[in-house]
Amino acid sequence: MGVLYYDKENYSGALENYEQALSYRMKADGDENYEIANIYNNIGNVHRIQEKYDLALQNLQRCLEIRSKIYPENHPAIAEVLTNIGL
Repeated sequence: MGVLYYDKENYSGALENYEQALSYRMKADGDENYEIANIYNNIGNVHRIQEKYDLALQNLQRCLEIRSKIYPENHPAIAEVLTNIGL
């Protein structure tokens, strides 16, 4: 649902849904897997658009931390989050 809100530029709705998804996923799957990393990436992107740069960086760094444990350093998923941090 968060993606739908994001695509419609309803960033507060997207953030609410991403945070809810994060909570559910962490309860179901623990706190370090690909889906959790993706949600942190999405939350970081919303905060970036809202110009909440400290929160954006915090979430994108958490995404990078998780993805770095899952993938080799030259994996596209690592490059994606590094690009988002650089934006």
